[in-house]
Amino acid sequence: MRSVSRAFALACTMAFAVTQGAFADEDVAAQLRALQERMQQLEDRLEATSDQLEAANERVAEQQEVIERAGLDDPAIGTSGLMGFLSDVQITGHVSTSYWYNFNDPDNNNLTGANTGLTGSLYTFNPDANQFSFDQLWFGLERPVSPEHRAGFRADVVYGKVARLAPLGNTAFGGNNLYIGQAYVQYLAETPIGDVQFLAGKFFTPVGQEVVDTTQNWFITRSNVWAMLQAIDHVGVLALHERDFDTWKGTFGVGVVNGVAVDQPDVNDAKTLLFHFAAEWDAFAMKATLIQGKETVPFPGSGFDASLDRIGNESQEFTGIDVVLNWQVNDKLATYLDANFNRYDATGGADPKAWGVAVAGRYAITDRLGAAVRADYVKSDQCYPTFPVACTIDSFGAAFQGPRVGNAFHPTILGNGVFDDADTNFWSLTGTVDYLVTDHLKIRGEARWDKVNVDTFSDDYFISDGDRVLFGADDQATIGVEAIYQF
Repeated sequence: MRSVSRAFALACTMAFAVTQGAFADEDVAAQLRALQERMQQLEDRLEATSDQLEAANERVAEQQEVIERAGLDDPAIGTSGLMGFLSDVQITGHVSTSYWYNFNDPDNNNLTGANTGLTGSLYTFNPDANQFSFDQLWFGLERPVSPEHRAGFRADVVYGKVARLAPLGNTAFGGNNLYIGQAYVQYLAETPIGDVQFLAGKFFTPVGQEVVDTTQNWFITRSNVWAMLQAIDHVGVLALHERDFDTWKGTFGVGVVNGVAVDQPDVNDAKTLLFHFAAEWDAFAMKATLIQGKETVPFPGSGFDASLDRIGNESQEFTGIDVVLNWQVNDKLATYLDANFNRYDATGGADPKAWGVAVAGRYAITDRLGAAVRADYVKSDQCYPTFPVACTIDSFGAAFQGPRVGNAFHPTILGNGVFDDADTNFWSLTGTVDYLVTDHLKIRGEARWDKVNVDTFSDDYFISDGDRVLFGADDQATIGVEAIYQF
């Protein structure tokens, strides 16, 4: 009986399984038919989309053909001229302001130019005492040259007190003005020796370590070497050639300019030659510049030899030599030495000359905090290049000024050698702390001490109202602070 029951149960189970299998096969077939219908629909849609895309491409091709026939296929068309210009031009700039205090305590009536001394030769761009100054609003525009783009230009436009003082040295105080520091066309020419870069127009001098742009200096003030012996800018043509050697990189330059000063318009038809060489190694760099040419006296009427006093005179041969050495001692300490010698060889009998040296170092305490120290000395012979009291009064009792090179006035050349012993010694010591508040804002504080010794005459070169004598001190101490924002 049990066997019959088991057989009957087995038969029922098999019959149920067969029935379920049949139903499952019918479901699978239905799903496959639905999937095939869906795929057919997708293929139909894809084919329709492809037809539409092909038609759209044909319309685009037809429109492009029309544009080309009309000559409108230049990509620059449709872009504004300004945007096209700016896309190729590098723009830099900064704003700087400062405050200076003079411990010699000049009277309120004498604050303007009080820092510059008797002859107005010191503190070139920071002349005024005990007051705030808007120094520089600087815009630099350059279309750099390269083997791919061989033509370009450079322009530096400055507004502020520096712009008021830069073109004339320390002869104008107060107020603001507009100064075009550089404005030249540049071209990178292919030559047998390689690429040569030509600058034509107005450009900053390659002489010296310090420059007009305050952001490029370690100190707020410039050294006396810069203020008394070095030019600011020239007008003419300069050719530069860079060459890479195995262990160093060299730059060779030669130029023809109107004169040592910017001289525009030129005061004679003689031109001045400029020769420049620079070399760079891993941690050491040097550059040397020679300037030589005929110069003249652009301030006639001082009462001396008319042949030497007349505009257009070419009897004075000027020679200036400057050497700068830079040494990156380690990743924190950097140093430089700037030595300069200038001389006039005049037919009138006097050969005024001057030499100076500035030594400086900066230590990076942190990535944002640094401290720098500078010491400089200038020796002027026969009243060159400044005017101690012995040189400011001629034999007729009239004050005179000679031609300016850079930031100071050169002596008027006399035939009687009356100033052979009128030598002047300038010492200066400067300390500066700089702190980068943000990536764009820098604050600097500076303390400076100057001392002057004049041979065969009084040393009272600096203003001092403490004893009611306008120029009654042989030294001067000042402190200043500067804020710079770069953009």
